[in-house]
Amino acid sequence: MNALFLIDLLAYFFNNNLLLVNKILNVKKLAVKIGLLKFLLSWVNHCFSLFQSSCQRIVLLLMLGLTVLVNTSFGNLGLHSLIIKTDGSLWSFGRNTYGQLGDGSTTQRTTPTQIISSGVVQVAAGQYYSLILKSDGSLWTFGQNSNGQLGDGTTTQRNVPTQILPSGVAQISAGYAHNMILKTDGSLWTFGRNSSGQLGDGTTVNRNVPTQILASGVAQ
Repeated sequence: MNALFLIDLLAYFFNNNLLLVNKILNVKKLAVKIGLLKFLLSWVNHCFSLFQSSCQRIVLLLMLGLTVLVNTSFGNLGLHSLIIKTDGSLWSFGRNTYGQLGDGSTTQRTTPTQIISSGVVQVAAGQYYSLILKSDGSLWTFGQNSNGQLGDGTTTQRNVPTQILPSGVAQISAGYAHNMILKTDGSLWTFGRNSSGQLGDGTTVNRNVPTQILASGVAQ
């Protein structure tokens, strides 16, 4: 096997499994957490034993995961990533063709770039777009918007975070090009692509603004 291919394969594995690191941080049993950490560290050790000078991408991502991440998300194609540090700051990296990194450009970033300095509590990455939830319950989106997946009432691409709802959001989730949000009152809202009825509104019509699906009783 070509050495460079193997290196890229290992880097791809870690770049697209930051969620695993996040799950480790949320494990309650210390023994299980230690075991999982040992597994990840063994990957790094093996990488260095084979290709000492070519593992910095993997180590960077692993160090970020073990020391500062509280929430992570990567796009449906694994081409862009979002992370939240413990100080509530938002960082992004990867492909940025549609402004999905939120840095005001369409320039690809190969290292984490700070987008927001504080106040972010949850992130969700779609195919080429991103959602963030702030501590005040406000919803913000950016990136591709051809199916109305940003929820701003348009189909215009955004390369900086744009506020969609000022408050009341409890949880967010992103699909390929559609989204679900749970509000603090237990209501469920969706928007974006709806070609297969994935919005749950009884139609196959795309929605470019959050549309209520259930009025109450949704827990997660």
